[in-house]
Amino acid sequence: MVSLNEKRSKVQYVVQNKTEWVDDDNKFGKRMLEKMGWKSGVGLGKNENGRTEHIDLKFKSNLKGVGFINGKYDSTWIAHSQSFDSLLQQLQQAHSPSASSSSSTIHNFHQTVQQTKTRLTSAYLPKDININDNKFGKRMLEKMGWKSGVGLGKNENGRTEHIDLKFKSNLKGVGFINGKYDSTWIAHSQSFDSLLQQLQQAHSPSASSSSSTIHNFHQTVQQTKTSYKKQSSGKDLSSRSNDELDCIFGWNKGNQLKIDQIKQDSSLDMTNEIISDNLYKTSEQSIEDYFKEKTKKKAQIQYEQSQSLNDQTIDSVDQNSSNEEINERVESKLEKNLKKRRNYSTVESIVDCDQSEMLPKKKKKSDQLNNDIEDPYKNCNLSELNGYQGESRINSFIKSKLMSAEDIAEKLPEKLTLGASGFTPAGYPKVIPRAYAQRIQNSKYPENFSINLYTGASTGDELDGVLARTGRLKLKIPYQSHPDLRKFINQGKLDFIDMHLSHVSRYIREGIFPPINVAIVEACDVTSDGRIYLTNSSGMSSTYLALAKDIYVELNEAHPLEMKGLHDIYLPELHTGRPINIDYVDDRIGTPYIRVNPERIKGIILTNKFDSSPGFKKPDDASFKIANHILDFILDEVEHGRIPKKLLPFQSGVGNVANAVLACIAKDNRFKSIEMYTEVIQDSIFDLIDSDKLRFASTTALTFSLEGQKRFFNQLTELKSKFILRPMEISNNPEVIRRMGLITMNTALEADIYGNVNSTHVLGSAMMNGIGGSGDFTRNAYVSIFMTPSIAKGGKISSFVPMVSHCDHNEHSVQIMVSEQGLADLRAKTPKQRAELIIEKCVHPMYKDQLRDYYKQAQRVSFGLHTPHDLQQALSWHVRLQQTGSMHPDCQQTKTKDTEQTAKQVDQTASTKK
Repeated sequence: MVSLNEKRSKVQYVVQNKTEWVDDDNKFGKRMLEKMGWKSGVGLGKNENGRTEHIDLKFKSNLKGVGFINGKYDSTWIAHSQSFDSLLQQLQQAHSPSASSSSSTIHNFHQTVQQTKTRLTSAYLPKDININDNKFGKRMLEKMGWKSGVGLGKNENGRTEHIDLKFKSNLKGVGFINGKYDSTWIAHSQSFDSLLQQLQQAHSPSASSSSSTIHNFHQTVQQTKTSYKKQSSGKDLSSRSNDELDCIFGWNKGNQLKIDQIKQDSSLDMTNEIISDNLYKTSEQSIEDYFKEKTKKKAQIQYEQSQSLNDQTIDSVDQNSSNEEINERVESKLEKNLKKRRNYSTVESIVDCDQSEMLPKKKKKSDQLNNDIEDPYKNCNLSELNGYQGESRINSFIKSKLMSAEDIAEKLPEKLTLGASGFTPAGYPKVIPRAYAQRIQNSKYPENFSINLYTGASTGDELDGVLARTGRLKLKIPYQSHPDLRKFINQGKLDFIDMHLSHVSRYIREGIFPPINVAIVEACDVTSDGRIYLTNSSGMSSTYLALAKDIYVELNEAHPLEMKGLHDIYLPELHTGRPINIDYVDDRIGTPYIRVNPERIKGIILTNKFDSSPGFKKPDDASFKIANHILDFILDEVEHGRIPKKLLPFQSGVGNVANAVLACIAKDNRFKSIEMYTEVIQDSIFDLIDSDKLRFASTTALTFSLEGQKRFFNQLTELKSKFILRPMEISNNPEVIRRMGLITMNTALEADIYGNVNSTHVLGSAMMNGIGGSGDFTRNAYVSIFMTPSIAKGGKISSFVPMVSHCDHNEHSVQIMVSEQGLADLRAKTPKQRAELIIEKCVHPMYKDQLRDYYKQAQRVSFGLHTPHDLQQALSWHVRLQQTGSMHPDCQQTKTKDTEQTAKQVDQTASTKK
């Protein structure tokens, strides 16, 4: 706020006669009105038809309150005077010789004095006004930043006195000071006197009638008119025309015509009443209803325009034209109109406008487009799948972008940083990567190629496998599970960054990773205005499509068009810290598609391939025992009131154990209904659907087996209301996870006696898969659970060791540890209490005594006893496994130096657990 004692800028207007008139637009009064919504020439109020006159503002140098009007309370002071005279008269009577000195008289005297004091106090109106904190002047100053006892201005060193405000009944502008411009008007008068003198001289007998004198006279008159108009027109509204007055006061011409007609037919009082009715209209409709009605009318107009456009276009087509020709002409006309209305930016924002219904869809598709499309599942009854043989999605835009996989592969750069769709083997590109790998293989200089591959997580062999086998893959993020990728990573031939999935989008958007130059995504539909509808996963697709310079789309017709609407695409803003508005599992905050600039879509290829997810083995007895331990624990928490009876949403990781938990929930009558907020949905979800226990599931990927995909697509119409697919940045967002209060269940590769968990590394050095989203969910869960069978490889490996060889989740994040042996609740336990509990509850009997002996030895030799460790023996179990192939000390297997073979066996065991 500007200080009142700040020097004000002034604008000077110099006229022909060298006089100056100063107009100060920086006056305090004008700025004050503008802060309250006033605009020059516009009336106050919601409808801008209120007061337009200026309000005079002047410095208040007295103690009179805001709103005080001189002379208004004179009658009150007269009453005070009369009351005081009456008091004096009573005093004289009381002290006169004949006056009675009784106690009653004295009492009446004191009572009269007290009443008079009360009347005087209540009638002292200026003081009463000053102490009223609810007066308009004070509230107005507080709106402008004023505080009691604090000066105005940025440094709070400006004016602290009150400002007097009074009604302005004249046409003088805000800030006008009487007499300030008298010298200007004197100059006008002198100029006018000079003009009269020239006129007298011009018409006198001795005046010269030369043409030069007449020309000078006309020039002087014109200059005087201009000067006088500049000086006076701003203050005298009588010189303005009716149209100018209408603009100044915001009067409507239609209303003015009605007013003129009323003046002719009725009296002045009736006229004023009708004028007020015309100028001010009161509506009983709420603001919300008003805008709803306005939006509805706008949509109706757009619909009628589109219908009339279709009718006009079709009527203009020759009656002998084929249906395909009519469709092509209509589409061409509509696309031209759409292009006129839209401006596209390079980095696309997700918008909420869907006009796909305006584009008519063709009823037939060209047989030539499908001649070269391979069907890898010839015996899976694809014709029975809803959508596979359904309505064609090939519009004129798609047809204009159609290319072969080989042509697209030739267009991809040799130095490729590829952002691909897919999260687990779901919704990933399957044809273009293979063609690009073939191009590298056929190249004379394959060493010129270099690939950085960014995905959502692991994908199928058609992407991860084929690019890994080219030998030109240099960087992979953020997760993997393919054997070829794992081999190259552990051989040191491929750089792999294992990271929390919730961090990936931000790192890429902020340029921490090398920038993406190409994005390839799988979609079930693409529209001419750049809307891309994804298939079985969302993952990182929205981020990659927003940043990539060139976009290529695999339009997969194996996915029905009914997939449209499953996704909820939303990208949070960077650096804002703005909350993500998701409170419940089924909340939607985005759009069902990703909007991009159509010009960035460089090519489209048609496919009809299903995701090559192998599925998971049926859970074994150990998995079901783990599941039952978890369910008993959850019900016990409900009984103690720590979990509500309707339960909290579940997050379940990938693997047989996670599938077993959901299968047990489906069969357990103690569970009535559950919700899921997770990153991957697997075939086990169908058990919950069949038992009618799934209320809703939010995920970023649907990783179904082939049979699961067939079932999901066949039942898509009825299942669509139970699923939502979100971007990975939202499904794994720590803020949303914490707000949901999730019960998270993830698989551990190994754990130590203190509750630290290793999810990623074999023997502390060989990468298995990656941390994925387990860290996002574990660190922010309401209840975090880690589960693992107690032994592997027939008892040669113990899942519980003295110290983990690599730590992904430390003891502070792990609350519950479960194996088929039992469940250990690690909450509110010291490190030594956790160790004793895990050994007794979770460790297999084959290794219990061995771990007890280690723990006792650690307490004897440890440097400190808060978390006892024998550092010489802490990793001895892993050393023994590497040397002999078993962690058990009684193993008689011959020692071998072939550690690669041993690691391979351990790797296979870990894959089974995952």
